Amino acid sequence: MREVQAFIDNISFPKTMEEFLFFLEDNFHFNVDDILNESYVEWTAPRWCKINDIVFFMHSKTSISIITKLRTEYLTNKDRYSKKQQNLIEKGLEHALDNYKKYGGKIYAIGRVVEPTEYNDLYEENVKLHWRGKIYAGISDIMVLDNPISIESFNDFIYVSRQSAITGVWGKEYTKLKKIIKSQNRVKKYFEDSISTVLPIKDINKNNWLNIAGRCRRDFFQESQFRTYYTDYLLKELADNNVFRECRCKKSNEPDCFVDNVIFINNYPVLVEIKLNINNEKDLIKQIKKYCNSDSIIIGKKDYENNKYVTRKAILIDTEGIYIYNNKTNYIKQIYDFNNLKEKNDINRIKMIIIKEMNLE
Repeated sequence: MREVQAFIDNISFPKTMEEFLFFLEDNFHFNVDDILNESYVEWTAPRWCKINDIVFFMHSKTSISIITKLRTEYLTNKDRYSKKQQNLIEKGLEHALDNYKKYGGKIYAIGRVVEPTEYNDLYEENVKLHWRGKIYAGISDIMVLDNPISIESFNDFIYVSRQSAITGVWGKEYTKLKKIIKSQNRVKKYFEDSISTVLPIKDINKNNWLNIAGRCRRDFFQESQFRTYYTDYLLKELADNNVFRECRCKKSNEPDCFVDNVIFINNYPVLVEIKLNINNEKDLIKQIKKYCNSDSIIIGKKDYENNKYVTRKAILIDTEGIYIYNNKTNYIKQIYDFNNLKEKNDINRIKMIIIKEMNLE
């Protein structure tokens, strides 16, 4: 059995006539149709999802109100459109209603995350798209269900978010939903062999963090969790003494900013920024450069003027490993893969790598 996390991706419908027409020009190919016709897609995903996680594709129940609203808008303003456009719109509305009858308010397909999430400011020129998410993941092995599962079958134990297209599904809720799907459909092996467990946060402490949090570090879905139960412990091992959090970076004529952590290694201050996945960040280099180029940093209660050790490089940490940012070249490179971090002695090796890479001897 493979441990996974899972989420429902609730697919809505174009909210404006402009966007509706844009999709009609793509041979009546709406987002719902992409999942029906493609074996691989790059799709909106939560920041926390990882490779092999499970995606339940659902056509939103509220899409019918959007479709009928667009139909009313069209009938009210029908004379504004050419005969060709009228024919296109009417066929598009018919196709949308047909899709909704089959899949509206139902999980109709399942996929598997095959590529890590990345930030992508996706947009189409002159068209405002109805989704706002900018985090995408490669999803493959898509299986369309012969018998889609209605929300009424699982809404007593899973609340599908109305505020977001993404709803996380974990633990016993995942097991229940999987059982319902399997009872009515043939499924692929990757889904058959999957299980979902709740992250054992309450059991993590300073004595076992490397074992428990190290094993499930990719399952953290909030940066605060990753910091509290993984990187805080790691930084304490790397630091000469204290770990300083949310350190104020000051620069004349600019608002102050705050770097996640500062630690001292060999008595040199080292800036540390924590992320779940550095590929999900929009302006990561711009953000880190701002810290490095500050005039001074308040560490503890002391105001340190910036020096070559602070301005030259900084450390980035995400669930995959440790990276060095070079402020001169604007380059980020990975210096350690957390898959290799098994025991306390490995942390000493990490420290030696950082000292060498940052010239802290």
